This record gives sequence, C-alpha cells and structure tokens, in this order.
Amino acid sequence: MADTAKDRLIDKIKKLLAVTSEAGATEAEAVAAALAAQRLMVAHDISERELWAEVPEVIEEISVGSVRMDWKKSLLSVVARSYRCSCYLSGGGKTFQGIFVGRSSDASAAKLVFDSLANLGQKLSKKAGEARKQQAAQAQADLYGHESLKEDYVKRWLNQEAAKARTSFLAGFVSGVASVLDKQTQELLVLVPSEVADYMDNMNLTSHKRRKKSYGRDAYEQGRLEGAAAVASGRVEDGQNPRLVA
Repeated sequence: MADTAKDRLIDKIKKLLAVTSEAGATEAEAVAAALAAQRLMVAHDISERELWAEVPEVIEEISVGSVRMDWKKSLLSVVARSYRCSCYLSGGGKTFQGIFVGRSSDASAAKLVFDSLANLGQKLSKKAGEARKQQAAQAQADLYGHESLKEDYVKRWLNQEAAKARTSFLAGFVSGVASVLDKQTQELLVLVPSEVADYMDNMNLTSHKRRKKSYGRDAYEQGRLEGAAAVASGRVEDGQNPRLVA
C-alpha cells in the first residue's frame, strides 16, 4: 500500500500513544503524548477504526487506586469513554478502587490522563477552599469583629465552608473536563471496542448508586471553567507545578 500523508499521520499518532511510563517516559511526557495524539485525531479527522485496523490488543485491567470520593468516580467514567475504555469499581465503601478496562494502550493512556486531571483538580480545589474560607472569615469579622474568629464554633464553620467549596469545585471541574472530552468523543465517533464490551458483559457487574448532592454555585462554576481549560489547553501536573503541553 502506498505511503500516504494519512498513513504517516497515523504512524505518528501511534508513536505518541506508545510513549508510556513502561517504555521509559516520565509521567508528564506520557500524558503530554496521549493528549497530543487525541488532538491530532480531532484535527485531522482520524477515526478510531482507521487507527486500530490491525490485530486487536490484549484486554487489560488497570487500577487508578482509591476512588472513594464521588467526583473521582465521575472522572473515571468521563476519561474511560474518551479513551475507548470501560470502567468499574472494585471493593466498597472506603476501599473502592477504580478500574479501567480496555486495550492495553488505551487503558494505560486513560490512567495517565485520569491521574493528571485528578492531581490538578485536587490542587486547584484546595485554592478554591482557602479562598472561600478567607471570604467567610472576612464577612464574619465585619459583622462580629476579629475576636469572634477565635471562637471554636466559628473555626468549625469556616472549615466547613472551605470543605463545601472544595467539593463544589471538584464537581464542577469534572463537568468541565467532560464538556471538552465528550465533544471530542462525539466528533471522533469514539466507540468502546466490541471485545472490551464483551469482556465487561462477562463480568456480571452490579450497578452502583450515587448520592445526590447540592453544590455551591460560585465554586462549581469556577471548577467547571478550570476543568474545561485544563483539557483544552493540555494543562497537566508535572511534579509540583501545572504546565502546558504541546
């Protein structure tokens, strides 16, 4: 078959997806490569069927560790469907483990992106919580004086406000991530491979019910904007600092 420009582009995408920690790359390099491959597929209209026309890879289960918090369960699902994977929860209560199921390269890429986004979301949510705490403390001081901030019940209230802001921010963050990744998924007509679907069907999993929660509007919206920007710009965690990846 002739070596066309599209063939060369497909080869480039496959090489990017082959940049993994198992192959010697750093986590930041692997995440950058996975996101770059995703963007190339969108920009040049490369379908999943064209990319993986060869013999299907081995189906693999890859754990991302604890996903006890609801926002991590949601992020697991969002990333899974964007990387042609399925997912499930193993264990229960505080021991819930998130598992990606997919072709080896897909599941590995999904884990890298999940870990990066989860780390970034947690880091940004702490800033949002601290900002809300300072805002509430200022309002308290304006009304009742700075001495009131020393009261134990006021300290507890301020910590609760910070926790609510973090929870709302993270829920919004996942929503923002989903808004961008789901759009790419629809544009690419990304489908879970039939062998992955069959693998999941044979597991006979039970459904997991999630609790309904209400969120603070401002923190949720801030998180939504940050989540969408993180994916659109390719921002990932590199050590202690967020960075932009090409």
